[in-house]
Amino acid sequence: MKVLITGAAGYLGSQLTMHLINKGIEVTAYDNMMYNRESLLLCFNHPNLKIVQADVRDLSVAKKHLQDCDYLIYLAGIVGDSACKSVPAISKDINTTAIIDFLEISYKTGIKNVIFISTCSNYGISNPNELVNEQTKLNPLSEYSNYKIEIENFLINKYNGSFTILRLGTLCGISSRMRFDLLINEMCKLASLGRDIHIYTPKAWRPYLTLDEASQSIEKVLLSETKFMNNEIYNIVSENLQKSDLINLIKNVCPDASIKITDKAPDLRDYKVDGNKFNKIFGNFKSNSIKIEIEKMCYAIKNNFFEDIDSSKHSAIPLGSSSI
Repeated sequence: MKVLITGAAGYLGSQLTMHLINKGIEVTAYDNMMYNRESLLLCFNHPNLKIVQADVRDLSVAKKHLQDCDYLIYLAGIVGDSACKSVPAISKDINTTAIIDFLEISYKTGIKNVIFISTCSNYGISNPNELVNEQTKLNPLSEYSNYKIEIENFLINKYNGSFTILRLGTLCGISSRMRFDLLINEMCKLASLGRDIHIYTPKAWRPYLTLDEASQSIEKVLLSETKFMNNEIYNIVSENLQKSDLINLIKNVCPDASIKITDKAPDLRDYKVDGNKFNKIFGNFKSNSIKIEIEKMCYAIKNNFFEDIDSSKHSAIPLGSSSI
């Protein structure tokens, strides 16, 4: 099996790439290397890996390498609302137009199936007493989610090939392309360094997913029977937790963590997500995976495993944004 992954040097992409090549899958890691290639350093000479430094908007390069692959996993993009606002002139181009063009090239080159990585953030706000599922009406609260929904709609209504849409929960965990602008990761960083954690809407719900479980889930879909892939949408969630639950988990590792409740609410998302459709087919996740990930991350931070931990390179904000 040969797979092309766009955004393969990113936070999830780098870990997914290493996961798949170690499972015997041949991967073409396609990335513009905005944050350089260090995230792929541990596997750069693996026999199952080919690294391509290219922009997803360069369709001639895309066509050349898609012809050599069976499947496409599409991860590349300007990720998150803050990052999109930092480069408004190009975020729509990269997150919509470029993806549609890439998908159309994929179909023409005979890709068997496209796995598009979307987000549970598309649900926005829901009744906290209910679990939203794949049929729930979407309620996006950010431009980033609007972009994801636009691509979902393109796949559902206009794409002629086979596709699978995976709506992932909010990611967390250690990556060789680390990000500390994700909620759990940021809380672990602040608590481990003895800094104040400012929390708004502590009772707000959110679905979470570890990087390892995200990679395992994508692998399961990739290797599944065709009937589980063709034109399906899956929510993928390790655990639904309130922010107050996260505080308790972090305080188990950092008892002196300073928590400040604030009335400022830049992020209004509040929703619980039903992942049973995926779980019934592919199996349940390990229990306490979020707790274990928090423990690992706090240990790594406390023991200085991250260089220049406050650097903007540990966020989704594009480096050298004026040139991308």
